[in-house]
Amino acid sequence: MMGSTETGPESHKVPLYVSVYDSIFNKIKTGEFKPGEKLPSENILSEMFNISRGTLRQALLLLQEDGLVFNWQGKGNFVTANFKRLEAGLEKVSLIPLGFSKSDCTVILEDITFQPATEKVQENLQLGNSKLVAVFTLNFISEGQISCNTVLFIPYDKLDESNVSLEDKEQLKTFVLNYIDMNVVSAQTEVRVVEARESIAERMKVEKDKMLICFIEIMYSEFGIPVIYSKSHCRSEMFNFHINRRKL
Repeated sequence: MMGSTETGPESHKVPLYVSVYDSIFNKIKTGEFKPGEKLPSENILSEMFNISRGTLRQALLLLQEDGLVFNWQGKGNFVTANFKRLEAGLEKVSLIPLGFSKSDCTVILEDITFQPATEKVQENLQLGNSKLVAVFTLNFISEGQISCNTVLFIPYDKLDESNVSLEDKEQLKTFVLNYIDMNVVSAQTEVRVVEARESIAERMKVEKDKMLICFIEIMYSEFGIPVIYSKSHCRSEMFNFHINRRKL
């Protein structure tokens, strides 16, 4: 298709697939290829750039590695939905799945229960004995699958003060999202790679022992008071996690 251009004379400063990467990246930046939208087919892209499909696939793999594009098996290549948020990394305090999902995700409040705080929760939230906590279980749905399961422990009195109906899941979901947004300014986060135990596998509808990325967080108010303790189990193939670092 390309003739001699594909093999490239020595005057080429970068491999051809890198040039194609740059061209697609620019189309994403300018909005020609929009976040969350499907890219043109490989045949169309190959003709657009006058390259072979092999060279195109090298460029697409590089775009996938850099978190700009993801491949949905059987459906094609899509621009990462959170492309415009790439300037913020894991250092930004938010619900982990919302900032790093490869494609748009929906938050569903799966369950809410009330229980006495375990010793671990008491320690992390600095609660006294016999204190009740509200346990929110959130599922994040992406591409028709549960991409992440998050369990949040919040002191029950905070929920009680809100006068939210305990029978209305939408109200409860709104409460917990607003509670995080209004009260959390920092977090202490531990990241682990774990095997899905039976209860997590059943909850996320994945095979037992599947490797998941687990985020364990204590979230703090502006006064340094712990207000939320959470655990998130995420399917690594459905997220792009990144951290912005700088020399101190």
